[in-house]
Amino acid sequence: MKLKYLGWTSETAKDNVELLNDYATRSYSWRYNGLLMEGARFGHIYSPEEYKQMMVMRLAPVSLNIGTAILESAESLMLSIKPVPKVAPLVFPFAQDKQKISESVAQLYEFLIGKDFQESFGNLQLDRIVRDQSNVGRGTGQIIPVFENGEFYTKFIRLPWRYYFPDPGSIDEFYEDAEAHIYAFPMSKKLALRYLRTKIPDLSTTDFNEYFAKGAHADKASIFGEDTKYFLGKRKDDLMFINRMVLEDQTIFKIIPRKPIETDEDAQLLGNLTNRIVNDEEDVYLQSALKKGLVSYEKRTDELLVHHISVGNLGFKEIFPLKTHTIMSLQYDSRDNAFPQGRMYNIYSPLRVLNKFFMTALLNASLLNATRILAEEDSIINQDEFVTSSSIPGAIIKYRLPIPGVSKPPEVIKAVPLDQGWLTLPRFLIQVMEYVSGMFGIMQGNAERSPETFSTVASLQAVGGARIRRRMNDVDIFLSKVGKIQAELYKNYAPPQGFRSYIDEETGKFDYKLFNALELKKEKDGQYKTIISPETDLSFGIKNVTFSSKGSAGYETANTINSMTTLATQLNVPELVPLILKLHNIPGTEDVINKVESRGDLLAENSALQQKLKDVERKTNIYQNQIFQLIQAVERARAKGKSDIILKELSNIVEGLKNNGQQQVTTTE
Repeated sequence: MKLKYLGWTSETAKDNVELLNDYATRSYSWRYNGLLMEGARFGHIYSPEEYKQMMVMRLAPVSLNIGTAILESAESLMLSIKPVPKVAPLVFPFAQDKQKISESVAQLYEFLIGKDFQESFGNLQLDRIVRDQSNVGRGTGQIIPVFENGEFYTKFIRLPWRYYFPDPGSIDEFYEDAEAHIYAFPMSKKLALRYLRTKIPDLSTTDFNEYFAKGAHADKASIFGEDTKYFLGKRKDDLMFINRMVLEDQTIFKIIPRKPIETDEDAQLLGNLTNRIVNDEEDVYLQSALKKGLVSYEKRTDELLVHHISVGNLGFKEIFPLKTHTIMSLQYDSRDNAFPQGRMYNIYSPLRVLNKFFMTALLNASLLNATRILAEEDSIINQDEFVTSSSIPGAIIKYRLPIPGVSKPPEVIKAVPLDQGWLTLPRFLIQVMEYVSGMFGIMQGNAERSPETFSTVASLQAVGGARIRRRMNDVDIFLSKVGKIQAELYKNYAPPQGFRSYIDEETGKFDYKLFNALELKKEKDGQYKTIISPETDLSFGIKNVTFSSKGSAGYETANTINSMTTLATQLNVPELVPLILKLHNIPGTEDVINKVESRGDLLAENSALQQKLKDVERKTNIYQNQIFQLIQAVERARAKGKSDIILKELSNIVEGLKNNGQQQVTTTE
């Protein structure tokens, strides 16, 4: 099999392996640090040596993974609303016809970019990219052109940070000044053969084993060790897939359609060309189309994007009609070099200290329940029996004093519990992690330590939200650059008579849109010429593409909802519920709000009635007290009247007694 005629050479594989090993060596420290950060994100707080030490001490290696909650809360706020692309057309203020064409083309671009992002599971890809950004400082995505079932579209994918190697000498935040980008990973032989057959359909297993699986460069990449904890792991028979992406001077041939497709044979012939660019002037399909007068071509030499792809011992190059890379990185904290830092880097140290404290507390608790004895050598008669009996209640433990009167008997060492002041350290460490990350407890739904005053809650929400919005702006810029790459691929790579199929979200019906549609134009001499319809001509271009997750369709609304929900629940302010429902814009919101307001009115009326009842009860108590006082006064009055009568009667009796006494004295005399 003459693979050299198909463009596959061992020199490509050699160059790929050498540059990959160079980039991997120069970025080793950053990559190792990234493994620590990502490991901490998923609960791998301790090193293998620390785990062994815990096993010796009979401690469970429990990890307090608070960093995961902080990072996921921040990422959830950043990605709470899906981004929406907006395309700005080229402006022609003095040519209205051209301006209408420009606006039509911009609308078509906006549809294609938005649909490609949606069907690439763009939100999922973005979620993983933001996760990599938080963990290690860099998340990477790539736009690839796809030709499938006669349809052309672009696909947005995430590149795992482990397998992406940018130029270590780059200082640009988006690596636009990079000499090369490398994407490499170990590939099993079955997967490698399956991939190669997409490039060489008639490749046999024998030729694969002979040309690709053997040779000087089939197994020379040393960056992926076997049985590693975080890497995919390179097995014995795996081959290295390496894609080295560079900008180089290349010559290509741009295909220009000459007449509409009239037969299935012509459609299949143009379908075999797959796109508007051919790398080889002697291409079989191009020559056949030229003979039939279907197309012509233009020769172009420029600095273009080239992918040098190797699998095992052989590789080939693929040229794209682009002057920029299709890879885009999202960095957290750029340090003006190729090695950024992530959000996890800021909380990694206190997270380690927190877990160290936790293990120290467990060890202390374990020592409190473990008997340790300090004794002189040879003072214990039977050491094994002594150790066994030391934990048995009521056991007789024998020992002897080597020097009576001088030697000391065995002494039990008592463990000292941790001081109460020491136990306040975990709360302080958690507060440090929340402070440096900007994700306070109330923003994570933790009401246990939420402030009681409105101003404190609002200020924490404002500060944390501002920090999240700053990072959200980075995401918008990243996606805007992704959209520009998609637009460049459509402009320079989309085939004539292309289409994009889709399912209408409102009607649920299948439909499609044409781009670069061919039509006949009558010339002045009466002849007809095949042209691309101006309203669908993607080569017309656009001014700009921006993704936005702000305003009513973005973070601001979500942040407002979260803040108001926090205030309504934690500070018991139910009056905010109608506003929250309106911001959610849920169908039937007005009915719910009316019911909530009606319930509020009933509660207000009930509260007023309760107050009136309390007033009546208060007045009743006053009246009762007054009546009781009047009754007492009446009783006192009645009692006073009776006492006067009795006193008068007693006075009469006493007076009578006095009179009788005087009469008796007179008689005696």
